[in-house]
Amino acid sequence: GHTPGSVVLHARNEAGGALFSGDVWHHPLQVAEPTLTIIADEDVTLAAATRRRLLEGCVDTNTLVMTAHFPSPTAGRIVTHGDSCRFQFTPD
Repeated sequence: GHTPGSVVLHARNEAGGALFSGDVWHHPLQVAEPTLTIIADEDVTLAAATRRRLLEGCVDTNTLVMTAHFPSPTAGRIVTHGDSCRFQFTPD
């Protein structure tokens, strides 16, 4: 929804995985509220749906999420936080 043709890579093995999220998230607030959009999202409905789908697949798993736009450190895990999720920066 952000950029037509953008790609997300999700590598998995028995220990967990890694998600290279590209332009899916531009700010950690979008993890807690996936419907938050930015002006550059070309299809806001698809962008929000993509964020939700990826959150559902990564939340509370051993998936290291690597973002392109978060401030350093840009890698972490998505964890449950109340009724929502949050991005927990991880030094590994």
